Amino acid sequence: MVTVKGRMGVNVINGRNGQFSVATLYSEIGDFVLRYEGLDQYDAGTYEGEFVIRDMCLKARPFGVSQIIEPLAFIEDLMLKTADESLQEPLPDAIPDPVADASKSDLVIPLDIKGKSGGTISEVELKQLFGSLWSLGDKVKLDPTIGRPIFRAQKDYLNLVGGYEFDPTTQIWDKLH
Repeated sequence: MVTVKGRMGVNVINGRNGQFSVATLYSEIGDFVLRYEGLDQYDAGTYEGEFVIRDMCLKARPFGVSQIIEPLAFIEDLMLKTADESLQEPLPDAIPDPVADASKSDLVIPLDIKGKSGGTISEVELKQLFGSLWSLGDKVKLDPTIGRPIFRAQKDYLNLVGGYEFDPTTQIWDKLH
């Protein structure tokens, strides 16, 4: 593992499986397509700080009749100093949804948070969604290692239904009062 200073540019994309975040890491050792399990809780913007890189590699992905080779950086952790959600990085073409790349063994929670117009989500569904984090306190730190589909559902609940706001510098969701 190596820790580098840099800037993370995040974009939010509407994909076939819902919204997802993608990011580019601009660092002192190079620029990388960023892979971080907790990325979906960040809004579009620019974030500066230190990034703990677990692994780096090149990955080829199809693009039309050719392929694009991307340098990937897998982030273990990040310590952000600044967050500017008004600045957005230019968005490259044909970005695949990471859930589509996820393993078939990922558990998908059948919880339609966005479709709950005025309906309620049962206590059983919330316990299933949040596991050991349930019952939620005033501050919630999500575990990005649980798999991206579940992580997204947790983020959507906190953001759309639960009345929480994400602080990107601490990576904690704060209850709005």
